[in-house]
Amino acid sequence: MAPKKKRPKKEREETTPYTTRHSKHNPPHCNQDKTILLQFHKYYSALESFERAIELKPDDAGAWFNRARLYALKGERENALADLRRAIELDSSFKERAKKDKDFEALWDDEEFKRLAA
Repeated sequence: MAPKKKRPKKEREETTPYTTRHSKHNPPHCNQDKTILLQFHKYYSALESFERAIELKPDDAGAWFNRARLYALKGERENALADLRRAIELDSSFKERAKKDKDFEALWDDEEFKRLAA
């Protein structure tokens, strides 16, 4: 019997860190998984996960905040501020978090960001 072929290294790196932990009790739309995707700079996958989480639970302030972080990292100012605004509407504690979260560093001098986080 021929040995089993390994997936290309790049493919393994892109999927292994977060897909192996999914089960019916830990679905892929968990905030923890989306944050891992974001940390691995898998922006497209993270964006899909955040959008799914927001669709399933529109009052999840953490999902809105994390999607705002992603947009800020990508330089999408308007989207970042819109999602941050929604996160803060749902949970005002995200004001302080945004002021300290380095993912928003590019927006710290932005007047609208300052108003939101005030």
